[in-house]
Amino acid sequence: MENHSSQAKSDSSPDWTPWLNTTLRGEIESLGTETPDVKTLAASTLRLSNHYVSNPLERSPWQEPWAIQALLAYYHPLNLSRAGTVGRRGQERQFFSGFTDLVDIGCGSGAASLGLRPLAPFQRVHLFDRDHRVVERAARLHASLEAPGLASPADVKSGILNLPADPLPSFSPQHLVVLSYVLTELKDERESASLIRRLTSGHAGGLVIIEPSTSEDARKLQRLRQILQESGFHIWAPCTHAGECPLLLHSEKDWCHDRTVPFKPDWWEALEARLPMKNETVTFSYLLARREPPPNVPNLARVTGDTLIEKGKNRQLLCRSSSREFLSWFPQRLTKPLAHFQFERGDLFQLEDIEIGDRRGPENAIELRIKTEALERLKQLLKR
Repeated sequence: MENHSSQAKSDSSPDWTPWLNTTLRGEIESLGTETPDVKTLAASTLRLSNHYVSNPLERSPWQEPWAIQALLAYYHPLNLSRAGTVGRRGQERQFFSGFTDLVDIGCGSGAASLGLRPLAPFQRVHLFDRDHRVVERAARLHASLEAPGLASPADVKSGILNLPADPLPSFSPQHLVVLSYVLTELKDERESASLIRRLTSGHAGGLVIIEPSTSEDARKLQRLRQILQESGFHIWAPCTHAGECPLLLHSEKDWCHDRTVPFKPDWWEALEARLPMKNETVTFSYLLARREPPPNVPNLARVTGDTLIEKGKNRQLLCRSSSREFLSWFPQRLTKPLAHFQFERGDLFQLEDIEIGDRRGPENAIELRIKTEALERLKQLLKR
């Protein structure tokens, strides 16, 4: 049995904190004649948050220095953390192999493409947004990414692109296109579907789509999965199969999302203390798609839910087919070290049918009673 574990670490998975504390801080401080204090940054962050809540379809106010400061001080570290985790999920499946160009459409501060860059030897980065202010700043941040252990320098190109009005750039099969928090800003799901069709009708070899973890955004992304498949793309992650999504097929409210612990620059605690939003972890939904199918790994499963504790029994939602399935076990029946074991959302591993002791429940909530020896194997595999 192959070792497919979401806990596998890579040398190219860096700690971004020093870069945030130096390069990103320098960009924040360059926006004004005086260094902004934490109180000012918190007020700007709340102001930008309120803008997004009240005017979700309006352009971001990047002409205002306070908005750029809020973007860099608060949203950039969170988006960088999300993209880095999405990248690691893709790396588990060898998703990035063969790509030479990384294309970030709607790049904002470039956090998504920055988070992905250390995971593959991209030769070029292409940044596009409808506002030249953020594109220029994103290009500058990319150009600064030469620290040991992060990534080799890349040729960084940038341009103005207004979705959905402007024609898309030309792509080749070696281009990996990134859309991070782009679909959520479009008018409706029909417009999102139109953009996906435009992207897949070109020659790009792959897509990385990162969206908010709300039920509405995540379930919309699950529905767009079918459009990608109809356009000749294969889903590499988070899905472990090509069949219908069990959460759409068997539930009216479930949605697929992931979670990660964010990188926190040295100003983070003081900033967050002045905000109503707290981010011990951050969530997101995502899809990774390529024109060729992923490697065939039998019995592959991914944990897609948090631990549910129910009167001595633990359950966790699992994705491995179009059935809506839960792994279950009884901690009190296990040895003390094993009793404290829990899967984490996003864990990826192989699970054979012989490791399931019993199956019960209706089709929309099948319970798979995992055998003790299988739990022991997975505990070792996941290094818990």
